[in-house]
Amino acid sequence: MTSPEIGYFGFTDGGCINNGKKNAKASFCSISIDGTNKYIIDGLVQPNKYYLDEAEIVFDENGKIINISTTDTPYIKIDNTIKIDNTIKIDDIIKIDNTIKINPSSNRGELLGLVHCFAQLVCMGLNKDMSNNYIEVYTDSLLCVNTFNKWLLTRQKNNTTHKMKNIDLITIADIFFKQLKLMYKSAELLHIKSHQPKPDPSKGTKELFIWLGNKQADDHCSLVLK
Repeated sequence: MTSPEIGYFGFTDGGCINNGKKNAKASFCSISIDGTNKYIIDGLVQPNKYYLDEAEIVFDENGKIINISTTDTPYIKIDNTIKIDNTIKIDDIIKIDNTIKINPSSNRGELLGLVHCFAQLVCMGLNKDMSNNYIEVYTDSLLCVNTFNKWLLTRQKNNTTHKMKNIDLITIADIFFKQLKLMYKSAELLHIKSHQPKPDPSKGTKELFIWLGNKQADDHCSLVLK
């Protein structure tokens, strides 16, 4: 008998104070939900180039990730919400290059949120048969949605990805997004409008669920910046 289809969900956001200025301070948040638990990662965007330490990742002969060194990361669990320990988390494989400075921005916060969300969802699916499960990741950044659903594909075909702004974060996110598409039945990056009125529960629980996820990601970004 085929196992039931299960949805995995992600919500990401980025925030920034003094966006576009030298003293900009940006934040990110990633929320990943597997039906039972909620994994939350948030923090400040560092003023540096980010890169993926692939020495900590094991790929099979088909290019599929089969192990990541941080999959045994200890979690702090309160009820059904899991807050990843900021001293260990996925920063073990997503690192910064202190020699290259890049000013924090709202867009970099949005992208770093996606990086962590995609990476966390990959970790959640490692060594499991996820071929009958699907993923929906929601962001209120239309720029991010268009980047991964449209523009990046064209840039890759034309070998012009090096001309894209924030290509360091885009490259990392793309690696994990492609892994999600290999691991799961489907993986979609979807847009949600920010700061909308709370949906009427009578219209359906999923609409309210998505609204709450987006709001929580936004709230975390704001708290990090305080």
